[in-house]
Amino acid sequence: MKICIFTHTFPRFTGDNAAPFMGNLAKALGQLGNKVYVLVPFDQKIDFKSENHYTIITYKYIFPSSFHILGYSRTFKQNRQLTLITYLIAPLMYLFGFAALLRLVKKTGIEVVSAHWMIPSGFIARVVKAISNISYVVTIPGADVYVGSKNRFFKEMVGIASMGADYVISDNEHYINQLNALGFKPKNVGIIRYGVDTKVFIPGKKNSDLLKRLNLYPSDQIILAVGRMELKKGFIYLVRAFDAIIKVNPKTKLVFVGDGYERHMLVREAKNLKLNGKVIFVGAIPYDKLIDYYNIADVFVMPSIQDKEGNTDASPVAMMEAMACGVRVVATRFSGSKEFLNGRTGILVKEKSDREIARATISLLSTKETRAKIQKEVRKMAQKNFSLQIVAKKYVDIFKLC
Repeated sequence: MKICIFTHTFPRFTGDNAAPFMGNLAKALGQLGNKVYVLVPFDQKIDFKSENHYTIITYKYIFPSSFHILGYSRTFKQNRQLTLITYLIAPLMYLFGFAALLRLVKKTGIEVVSAHWMIPSGFIARVVKAISNISYVVTIPGADVYVGSKNRFFKEMVGIASMGADYVISDNEHYINQLNALGFKPKNVGIIRYGVDTKVFIPGKKNSDLLKRLNLYPSDQIILAVGRMELKKGFIYLVRAFDAIIKVNPKTKLVFVGDGYERHMLVREAKNLKLNGKVIFVGAIPYDKLIDYYNIADVFVMPSIQDKEGNTDASPVAMMEAMACGVRVVATRFSGSKEFLNGRTGILVKEKSDREIARATISLLSTKETRAKIQKEVRKMAQKNFSLQIVAKKYVDIFKLC
């Protein structure tokens, strides 16, 4: 099957943190024997290595090259607001993205376009469909539908993209509910999480060199959080919960991996609670180094919330990567599900509740079971729900219905 993955973000180089799950999906689809093309906008940092499972094609939308500043997790200010420069350049990205997709469809005989994000990819795919009659499936990873609720023009684009699609996929039911709340109810809808490479993210021993760099001891119990530091992640509630956790587990440390506009607030909150030395802010790290951090963790916490503007962080890939490494999870209803957090593999808590986060984390840390047994059980759940092979097959099954 000839498939085009059409997206505005994709890992540009080894270790890039720009939507690594997109690279994983492209690879998994190619491993199933499909001919996969990935169409993405040009970026100066692009240094694609040879990849046997898919072909990458870029398009330019402005001159000079240094003006290519959209996509790759940079379009939104604080992941919520569009900047003035975005409004000025975006029309060019839409125009040249449309031309590039139409040209690729006609040249290669693409059978289905897998567009990721309603805006811009889903909308552009709909316009191409009107001309070429190509089938397309659009996937909602998050903020695109949220943006549609804040702007009438974007709302219309979301409606055109979703109602014209052969299938609408989301990695979380919450985003489908957001779409329905805008008044758009596509006939064909499916829930497929992006998944993780369970052959890369595997359980392992705690890296002693990493522990030393972080000033941690082998006897420390480590709570890990990974992600961009923004409101919808709910990390502030984890910091507050940690103040209660260390009163019960004095040898516990909290490690944050990631950066963002909320970091200063988290650092200040930790200082106000006199948690200095017990809360460690690592900052952003290359994607391929994450596994070492997952494997020093005893519990992974993903306290996602719906912020005051209605934006959410549903189905974060980091949580699934942690589980693939055998780490139990504490998560809110936005990031987790009873489907795979059953009390043993992890615990669901209310959003914005530092008390519940603390209680659940203490419960998981107090287990008497061996680390090896825990890792085996959690990883088994991850393989069943998040492995790339299962995810890719679900996508192909939907593509065949188009």
